[in-house]
This record gives sequence, C-alpha cells and structure tokens, in this order.
Amino acid sequence: MLIGYNKKLLKKLIITLYLVLINAGFCFSQVENIRIDNEVYSFLKKMSVAGIIKPIHDDNPSMSRGEITKRLAEIDSAKFYISKTDREFLEKYKIEFIPEKMNKENTSIFLKDGKPFLNTLGSIFTSKKKYLYFSKKDDNSIYADINGNFYYGAEFIPQSNKNSSLFDIGFDMYGTLFGKIGYELSVLKGGSTGDGKNSILIMPHLRSEFKFNEQLENIRNYNFTTGYVRYYNSFSDDADISVQLGREKIKYGYGYSESLILSGAAQDMDFLKLDFNYSFINFSSIHASMPGTFSVNPEERYTKFFAANKIKLTLDKLFDIGIGESIIYSGRGIELAYLTPLAFYKFVEISLQDRDNGTFFMDFQTHFIKNAEFSFTLFLDENPIGTLVNLNSYENKTAFQAGIFLNEPAGIKDLTFELEYTQLRPYVYTHANPKNTFTGYGVALGNTIGPNSDMIYSKLKYNFSSILNSSFEFRFIRKGNNIYDDKGNLIKNVGSDINIPYRHGIDSDHISFLEGNRENTYSFKLSGLYEPFRGIKLELNYLYNIFDYIYKSEKNYFSFLYFKMGINL
Repeated sequence: MLIGYNKKLLKKLIITLYLVLINAGFCFSQVENIRIDNEVYSFLKKMSVAGIIKPIHDDNPSMSRGEITKRLAEIDSAKFYISKTDREFLEKYKIEFIPEKMNKENTSIFLKDGKPFLNTLGSIFTSKKKYLYFSKKDDNSIYADINGNFYYGAEFIPQSNKNSSLFDIGFDMYGTLFGKIGYELSVLKGGSTGDGKNSILIMPHLRSEFKFNEQLENIRNYNFTTGYVRYYNSFSDDADISVQLGREKIKYGYGYSESLILSGAAQDMDFLKLDFNYSFINFSSIHASMPGTFSVNPEERYTKFFAANKIKLTLDKLFDIGIGESIIYSGRGIELAYLTPLAFYKFVEISLQDRDNGTFFMDFQTHFIKNAEFSFTLFLDENPIGTLVNLNSYENKTAFQAGIFLNEPAGIKDLTFELEYTQLRPYVYTHANPKNTFTGYGVALGNTIGPNSDMIYSKLKYNFSSILNSSFEFRFIRKGNNIYDDKGNLIKNVGSDINIPYRHGIDSDHISFLEGNRENTYSFKLSGLYEPFRGIKLELNYLYNIFDYIYKSEKNYFSFLYFKMGINL
C-alpha cells in the first residue's frame, strides 16, 4: 500500500510540475484585445462547452491576448482529452498568441533587423505565422500586419446578370505597453463595383458605412477604422479591472445568431468601457456614441448615445446569471448621469424628465452538462412589467431568446450544433422620439429581424482539419408587416417598423403577435473555408432564400454565390 501511495503522490507531483511549467511558458503581460471576429473564439467556445476550460463570458466576448493565453494553457494541460483536429488548432493558436512559442521554423517576420525584406517573401506560401513587424522587450510589444480582401458574388435567381465585387487593403498595429496598457490602430480602405444590395449581403457592415451609402465618388468605396487604448490591472488571480477608450466592434449579451442587446450588426461605436471581475462577480459598464439615421442632408445628421450596465454572477460548473439595463438618448451632449456606472438608469431617466429610451434585460447560461450549453435572454423595452399579463397590449414590448449549443452531438467529433429561437413582440426597439430608437445609423443594435417577428436558427459546423471546415445554416423567420395602400400611405401600424413608434390616438391599443401582412422567410446558407497557407484564406458561400408573402399568396426566390479571398501578413 505504501508503494501504491507513493506512486499516486509522485503522479500528482509530476502533474503539478507540468502545469506550473506550462503556465510559466504561457505567462506574458499582453493586455491588448483580440478582435471578436478572430476564429480563436470559435475554438475557445467549443472547448468551453466541452468542459475543457472555464466559461468564456461570451455575453461580453472580447478577450485580451493574455486571457486567451491562459485559456490555451488550460487546454494544453488537457490536450489528451480533445480530438486530433482540436490539438492542431491548439498548436496553431499557441504560435499565434504566445510570443515565447515563436521561432524561425513557425513564424516569419518581414521587417526584421538584419534580414533583407525580399528574402522573407518566400515564406508567404508556407504554414508559418506571418507578421509585417513584431518586437517584444520586457512588458512592451508591438505587432504590425497588412491585410486585404477580395470578394466576388454572382446572383443566379431572380437575375443572373447581377454581380458584385469588393476589394480592400489595410493595416493593423497593436500591442502592449508597460504590461498594463493595450492599444490598437486599424485602417481598411476598399471599393465596390456591381450591385450594391448584393455587396451588403457579402459584407453586412456596409449597411452602416457612410461613404458606401453616400455614393459621391466614381467608384463606390468604403472605409473602416478602429483604435483604442486599454488599461488593465490584475490585483490577484480572481480580481482585475480594465478601462478602455476608443472604437472597435463590440457585442453585449448572449445569442448564437444575434444578441438582443448589442449584436455588432450596426456601425462600430466609440465608447468608454469599464470591466471589473472579483471572484464570481463580473461587472461591466459602457457609454458609447454613434451616428443617427443616414441622411443626404447634413443638417439632419445627429449623434446619439448608448449606455449600459450589467452585473453577472458566475457559479463554477453550474451557470451564469446576469441582469442589465441600457439607455439610448440624443438631442444633447453627454449626459453625466449616465456616465455613472453605479446607478439604476430607469430611475435616473425618469428624473431627467422621462425623455430617453430605457431597456432592461436578464440572461442565463448553463455550464453543468458536458458538451451541452443552454442560454436564455429576456429583454424588456421601456417599462412593460405592468402589462406582461396583457400579451396583446402595445406596451408589452418584450423579446426573448432561448438556445442550445452542442459539442460533438451523437458522439461525432469535430462537429458542433446550434439551435435557437428568438421572438420580438410589436414595437420592440421603437421609441416615441424616432431619434431614440434602438438603432445605430438606422440599423438595429440588437437582433436585426426587427419587431413583430420571430426566428428559428440552426447551424451545423464540421472541422475537417485546422485548415478546412464547412458549415450549414438555416433560418426560418416569420414577420407581420405594417399595412400600406397602393400610394404608400400607412393604413395600419402593427409595430413592425423599428422607425415607426406607437402613435397615440391613431394606432390600436391592442396588437396580436405577427398581426399585419404576414411574410415568412426560409434562408439556407452553405459555407466552406480553406486555408492553404497560413494567413491566406479562401471562403465560398452559397445563399438560397424563399420569401413567402402569405398575405398576397406569392413567393419569390433568391439564389446567390460569393467567394472571398483574405490575406493577413
């Protein structure tokens, strides 16, 4: 028994030493954010649902390079429990996110002291991770990349001659200073030819891009830029705080398709953001600005503001539960009352003469079932609590979303499945003051199906390897639209247009869900992604939509194929 005991003790000591060494290799103060569209988040999500790592707070998904490094360390310590393909992803991301893992065999830096630039160009068509420039000294680092994209799309139904092309080029510079301050500057300039509506299908963010919609140049063009500074300080293993000022794409709230709170579909906002974590308590606060609805008349353009607070409790290996609130206001400068992170916005808004658009939300996500995750969000627009029992009241501006994420369903490795139902009642996101709608640049900040609609969303994704994957999405959307006459005059408002609020004395006090001109949409999307060389990605997408206009017994069909080549060096 003593020999057996000593073997167990020795085994524990070896495992402990291994974890210490692994984490030592992964430790580096890297506090710059990693963009939320980076594919590493998909990998971390999968590992979180599999129970390999702790939850990744995807209600507030942005992570720093240092936090991702820690998660990769957790995965590395349990890599014998994950699939071969996931181990390939792990090695790929270790090289990308951990400077200590870089070497001349796996990384190429084009602008490097003492090395001719032309001599490094041959590494473009290799599996090496590539940077235009990289430098690290002590707790200071700088990364620089060049990136570009080319898109080509062709419509088959209803018009086979409608094509679209987009092309852009840009650069990124990011890193950390003094181990406490993260920074980023990113610029992207592009042009578009062909059909503009199909260009938006290829790149949805163009819906809220000013130059693209202004259309004053010979070639329709677009510009995107982000930049921020972020201060981060960790007081202990379970306590940290960060403050960020700048612009980047952000999301807020759960949602496998699109969140009800901030989906990231609208224009990137300029914001001041505070995050604080202590033990099982997570608190975040944001105050942001964005443009109002686009207008060709400069005198009609305006700025609106968004503020939100959320507190979340994380119960390890059980669930996360959170509550939050938001305010949208306009017509004045920054309201100091909404800059306060510790305040109940609804009461503050009432004290400011009840002129702003306030919302309240609650969400929930489970972590106690291996390979399965359930999430739920309830969204209350303004103050519908007194009318919740009256489902048909125009004041019952509520929405909810429920979904499930399965890793390796039916035991199939490298496969994930998402299923979600979303419902928005009439008049959700609207406001008596049209300038205070829940929009940025006229695009819904939350879920883009809009009010008086619901959606069933599902997605299957399979990773053949770390360089090849495919996915299939299906969306079934029902919507009740406002009723207009032949001249375009509004006959009946059923609360389906985010820009048309309830009109006292004109519109009915009672609206049934999906009332109005009923329209069903069936949307299918098949995608494939191949990365033949590191940093060069080829993507192919096929869309097929059926628009069923039930109120007039008519169906329309739409078929569209588009290709993307992305380069990041």
